[in-house]
Amino acid sequence: MTARELVLYIRRAAAGDAPDIDLLRRALAEELALLRPEDCPAVRGGVKPIDLTPRDVPGIPVAGEIYLAVEHHEVVGFISLSQRELPGLSPHRRRRCAVIDGFFVYPGCRGRGIGAALLQEAKRWTGARGLDYLEMTVFSDSRDAVGLCRSESFQEVRQTLRYVY
Repeated sequence: MTARELVLYIRRAAAGDAPDIDLLRRALAEELALLRPEDCPAVRGGVKPIDLTPRDVPGIPVAGEIYLAVEHHEVVGFISLSQRELPGLSPHRRRRCAVIDGFFVYPGCRGRGIGAALLQEAKRWTGARGLDYLEMTVFSDSRDAVGLCRSESFQEVRQTLRYVY
């Protein structure tokens, strides 16, 4: 192991991590509110934290986990993963996939490989479950997020176009 690997590690979140996860969720919500105020309404006392609880959608069972990036004994980022079974293009084939429901590294900690380490954990998690693919939605104008995903071999598979009133 290198000194770098001893300083940064990724681990599965536990019940005692709730305060750190809440801080990360709030920081993510605040950043999204700055980037996309139309998508993130403010609430009294700031912005509403992002809910990372995996939920069942009718007909789409969900199971998931949260992983934390820890650097120098401090939680500096997270990735929230869920497993879903979705209809495929063929009516006879359902697709089992992993979805990144939340992904965030504190701004002061970016550019040090933490996001890449979290994505590597997500890829490992997906492969260990024998899922068909891993996907994440990012804003197209978020150059850093798009660049990170591309550097980790993610491919663009669709675009969402929106008309705003």
